[in-house]
Amino acid sequence: MQENITDVALELADYARAAREAGKSTSADLNAVIDRLFQAEGEKPEDALAILAYAQLFLVALATLDDPDSDDGVLRGAFRCVHKAVTILEGSTGKKVSEYI
Repeated sequence: MQENITDVALELADYARAAREAGKSTSADLNAVIDRLFQAEGEKPEDALAILAYAQLFLVALATLDDPDSDDGVLRGAFRCVHKAVTILEGSTGKKVSEYI
């Protein structure tokens, strides 16, 4: 069964919040949920917003790296999020990105 982007994004937010409150990292759990986020599907604007929130998070992480050249896949993560959001919005609006570029 295909998971929904919004549901996975909310679960990821819960994991991150719990890790912050506990003052520790649950990076293995977070990485697993992030992988699920990239596999999840969506078709509503809410799903696009959910995945764009993580694109923003990846870009903030990239901007705060001491050495942006060693981004550890952060930029690729942001790109994947934006790509999924664009695909969702194209499907929900019937418009193509190429109309604007």
